Amino acid sequence: MVDVAVPPAASGAATSPEPAPPSVCRIAGGGELSSHDATSPPRFELFAARAGGRPRAFVRYPHAVPATWSELPSVTAPEVRARVVLDRPKLVHVEAYAALAGRAFQLLRRADVVPGALWLRRGARVELLGTDGVEVHVALLAPAPNDLRAVTDCAGVGYEPKRVESARSDAPPSFETALRMTAERLALHASPDGPRIAELHLPPQGSLGELERRAGWVRVAGGDRELAFDAWAPAAAVAPYEPGDLTLSGSGSGSTTTTHAIEVPRSVPLSVGGAPPGEPLGVLLAGARVAVVARDAGYARIVLEGRELEPADGLSFFVREADLAAEAPSIHFEF
Repeated sequence: MVDVAVPPAASGAATSPEPAPPSVCRIAGGGELSSHDATSPPRFELFAARAGGRPRAFVRYPHAVPATWSELPSVTAPEVRARVVLDRPKLVHVEAYAALAGRAFQLLRRADVVPGALWLRRGARVELLGTDGVEVHVALLAPAPNDLRAVTDCAGVGYEPKRVESARSDAPPSFETALRMTAERLALHASPDGPRIAELHLPPQGSLGELERRAGWVRVAGGDRELAFDAWAPAAAVAPYEPGDLTLSGSGSGSTTTTHAIEVPRSVPLSVGGAPPGEPLGVLLAGARVAVVARDAGYARIVLEGRELEPADGLSFFVREADLAAEAPSIHFEF
């Protein structure tokens, strides 16, 4: 909904300097994506000019108002507004200017933060920082203080109220051993003893696992539905999960973890033991959600979401890796 407010009488303010020529990028969509907690995105103000002046109206419900954004400012002049055209069928057509700060756009394809090591995934909520020629600079718009920036182009950004699903092609590499962080934030490096490229606060629904080890360093992979990485971390910054450590989001106790749950595609045999294959226990039903803690000799060691059923001390639940795949005998991790 667009709420129109009558502005106060204009004062004799000084004329603002002429801004740089705007970008030719044009992004049209059905509205703004809701916040991570599913609440409506914050309202934004509408102005008559690209700079200066007082707001003339504001958009109370950005997710419900289709908009076309154009004339994006230069990345060196983020205080300059973008042009926005609002089209609410059977209600209103408005042409104005608005600030990009805090507005939630979505990536339509992968955008590298550090090529080959850290990237934003398709569907990531991003704020537009501005343009530089044909390049569009974006920053991850998330509750976690990651301050991750990337570059894409106009066709790589969307403005829709429905979440764009992440793609399997931009997921991080699969791993065999799930890890947990030993501190609140994880420092990622381009190589062992190499420069630090980022310091992440990985959310509870994220995933973290080991790919290989070198003296004092672990090559780690993981992320969540918005970011992914394949980089190096100090060995002291991560530790493997023990069988009794792991809990999943959505359990009755409200506990969370840094690994993710996958859905079992069909009913499969469930076994229990100290090592695979274990002894037959029962059947894991189609649709059950599990976390894969480790893989060994064609079997996956799993934890059941909700923890309604757990193995005895020193034992683990196992299923065949091939049984967790929907089509091929391999596991594809989705975040």
